[in-house]
Amino acid sequence: MLLLDKPAGYSSNYILQKVKTLLQAKKAGYVGTLDPLASGMLPILFGITTKFSKYLLNTNKQYYVVAKLGERTDTLDADGNLISIRPIKVKESNIYQVISEFKGETYQVPPMFSALKHQGTYIRQIIDDIGEKLLCGAHYLLPTQTIVADMPILLLKSIDFIKISQGQEINFLNKKHGSYQIISENTNKFLGIITIDKFGRIASRELIQE
Repeated sequence: MLLLDKPAGYSSNYILQKVKTLLQAKKAGYVGTLDPLASGMLPILFGITTKFSKYLLNTNKQYYVVAKLGERTDTLDADGNLISIRPIKVKESNIYQVISEFKGETYQVPPMFSALKHQGTYIRQIIDDIGEKLLCGAHYLLPTQTIVADMPILLLKSIDFIKISQGQEINFLNKKHGSYQIISENTNKFLGIITIDKFGRIASRELIQE
């Protein structure tokens, strides 16, 4: 896997095609689409590792976003046309108060122009909603994806990995429900990803032979 820091101004697919040409890769794909305006971490998978993309899509992500108050655009970002300019009459405390209202689960209407979202959350729409709450409008300038995943690691001995790869069951009663990176305790190599259910059983597995 290549964890590429995508620069702003290029589509995710453009970057992928450049990487495939440069590395002469026959099979490659990226996980999650970043808007052309966005920069940040773009995971690119090659060959057999492409089967792990579904796990990366569902992991936690973190964005650093810069927004401009007082101006609203038709695409909700800096590439769009200005549709309103309003005076900014807010205090810093007002901004923090409004931002706090968007913590947790909220309902959104998907914007027409957007690829940048995290698990159903449209970043540019949040900025637009914050701007409307502040009565001055806003659009985002610079979104950067800083963290792609925080999947925990599970160290396995060779004998246990063999059992798992053969379809045998191993109970992980001391582990929380969720997905884990499997790392060899002997070689420190990445061996795949398993998902453990609430009963400590393996619900799914995607493995690379050691």
